[in-house]
Amino acid sequence: MNELENNTTQNNQQNISNAPTAMDNNQNSYQAPTTQEKKKGNSKVGVLIAILLILVLALIGVTSIKFIFENQNPVKALVTNTFEYLEGNIKDYSQVSGTFALKVNGNSNDNDANEIFAMLNKIDLEGTYGFDLDNKIISLDLKSNYDKEKLLNLNLYAENGIGYVYLEDIYDKHIKTDIENYDDMFKKTNKEDYKVILKSMNKAINNSLKDDYFETSKETVDGKKLTKTKLNLSTENQETLKNDILKSLLEDSEFLKSAATITEKTEDEIKENIQNKIDTKIEGNGENLTIYTEGNKFVKLELKQESDTMEITKESDKIYNYSITSDNETYSGTLKVTKQNENTTVSFSVKDSANTSYEVILTTSAQYNKEISKKSIDKSIDYKDLTDEDTTKIYSNILKSKGITNLLTDFSKMTTTLPTLGTSNNNDYEF
Repeated sequence: MNELENNTTQNNQQNISNAPTAMDNNQNSYQAPTTQEKKKGNSKVGVLIAILLILVLALIGVTSIKFIFENQNPVKALVTNTFEYLEGNIKDYSQVSGTFALKVNGNSNDNDANEIFAMLNKIDLEGTYGFDLDNKIISLDLKSNYDKEKLLNLNLYAENGIGYVYLEDIYDKHIKTDIENYDDMFKKTNKEDYKVILKSMNKAINNSLKDDYFETSKETVDGKKLTKTKLNLSTENQETLKNDILKSLLEDSEFLKSAATITEKTEDEIKENIQNKIDTKIEGNGENLTIYTEGNKFVKLELKQESDTMEITKESDKIYNYSITSDNETYSGTLKVTKQNENTTVSFSVKDSANTSYEVILTTSAQYNKEISKKSIDKSIDYKDLTDEDTTKIYSNILKSKGITNLLTDFSKMTTTLPTLGTSNNNDYEF
């Protein structure tokens, strides 16, 4: 790996270090899925999306798969990239502060779903945050608008085991309450222990990926000659791989020591937990992970598990497209990461086979080891001491907010058009 490639990787990792349903058209007759069917489908999609996010974030951290030496196995390179990305984002700090903004844009062919999206699209959230481990301070300022009118602005502040809430233009005092186990939120851990754990896991996984698990071939995709590397994760291979990884960790004294420190357990307890996982057999029909590369550049990733399939395709250094098929339902979209000055924007879009689509846009910034100012709490009242008059005043002022009024008006219109759950004119809904 040359120096230029290494520098590029590190820069791209820093660039994102600051960076978190389908609705079908109403039919004349509808048979709702059973609870078990819902759980099964949601579980599969949830697992695939979780894997997707981890893999995409790892891939975005590099402009190409790093090769420790020429023609290194790209699956092992991806594992290394993932753990190096995670390790690179472990920062040693006592204070962290920054900004955030969240926006949702969605639409659907289904009228009811579209009305919900129409409301969500009008909401804007932004704010600032601060977290001080040394002085045990938490600060959060949240501003929100609905259809460009102020919705609700509030400040959350905590110090010395007491939390304060201030509602701007709603109530002229901070409302306070005690916070249980407050000090537990500020326990410091040695960041090196996390790095030790990541290094150990990286080593254990890569050493356990045997050559027999892989198949390599050449394929032409969209006119490009690519190298196809397939990892066969049959149930038998998964069982062997799992045990090899866990046995490696079981024999890694540095891993055991760091894991015990972070979890506040003894090394013997860590060993017992690992052994229990070794004794637990893997169930399922296996899966296959395939990576397509052009030279040393990532092009595409496929993960297949029974009837479920996930694909990630690289469009550019900052844009990755994906597709997930599960239980005959297809989800697709794009994850895009951009950076401007200190701000990092992550845009994640989703579209299903019923043409329901939405995009979540999150913009964040972070600064480390910058002093977080204490807030002056001149007037405060315990929430238990709020009188009926206080409560009435708060509700009255909330309803005077134009943003709140517009939101409630739109919500009222929407609820009058939504069908009553479990009923219809034809009595043909079944639950």
